[in-house]
Amino acid sequence: MTQGMKLYCLRNRLDLSAMQVASIVGIDRSTLYRYERDEVPCRNPDVLRRLSRLYQVTERYLEEGEEIPGGESLKPLPENEILHLYREADLRNQIRVSGILRDQHGKSNEAEKNHLNHS
Repeated sequence: MTQGMKLYCLRNRLDLSAMQVASIVGIDRSTLYRYERDEVPCRNPDVLRRLSRLYQVTERYLEEGEEIPGGESLKPLPENEILHLYREADLRNQIRVSGILRDQHGKSNEAEKNHLNHS
């Protein structure tokens, strides 16, 4: 599997948009799309590190084709890791991530209200 296909599959397994991943990792959405389409390989060590943390795989898996051990299911990042990545991001990306979280919170509150109204 190519690096781009891995990045695309991992993002979709976590049900994240390209905008969400780009914001969290600190790159432009268009750059992520270029990586996912194998137009250019991701060679930036900082970006590879952030992607591997987000997707809970090794950097080696993203770089060299190492398979995910045992096909383990991916798990969400620990809260302290999310906070660390957020603090490393520049202000623009911190604002974007905050917006995504607010949107998600609003959607979950709306779904809960709808559920309660239909019960």
